[in-house]
Amino acid sequence: MAEFSVIPSSQAPPMPYKKTAIARRMAQYESYVLTLKSGSAGKLVPERAETPRALLIRIRRAATRVGKPIHAWQADGVVYFRLR
Repeated sequence: MAEFSVIPSSQAPPMPYKKTAIARRMAQYESYVLTLKSGSAGKLVPERAETPRALLIRIRRAATRVGKPIHAWQADGVVYFRLR
């Protein structure tokens, strides 16, 4: 069994952190949600390899992670979203 002890956080080595592509994309979508102001809407136009459905999922999950409820919808292959 592992031996457990409590130490001051100053004695713990820094946590290794490597920002993966997925983490970067998550942060990017979170920033989209966080930049919205009341009365404005965001617009996401998919690139070649993306689908509107994938963008809807990403922006909705990002909103959940940052605790900002949004309305998100697609029209003519473009995704729109606004704060609730």
